[in-house]
Amino acid sequence: MPRQGCMTSDIFVKFHVDAVRSGLLRELDPRLWATLCALATYMDAKGECWPTQEQIAYLLNVKRPTAGKNIRDLAAFRLKATGEPVLLARKVRNNNGTFENTVYTILSASGLTIF
Repeated sequence: MPRQGCMTSDIFVKFHVDAVRSGLLRELDPRLWATLCALATYMDAKGECWPTQEQIAYLLNVKRPTAGKNIRDLAAFRLKATGEPVLLARKVRNNNGTFENTVYTILSASGLTIF
């Protein structure tokens, strides 16, 4: 499956050292760290991305339901010291009122940005 949604291969994900000092790596389960990194490959400058669960499952080499659980668990995760989330998930409806897709926002507490 191609990595649809990535704008260009010239964009890099930057991990800030402060995220390590905040306790993120110590607190975050490795499967959630991998999920966060997979989501980050799709994010724009605002930290927003909208890959499908199938795309994330492909990157993680897991089945779609497992990717969905990982994403839900990641969205529920909070840093112990601050209570900050690292990911927001917002369902977007189309004009008919049905869900079209989910927009994920990777937050600053994750330590990940693009450049």
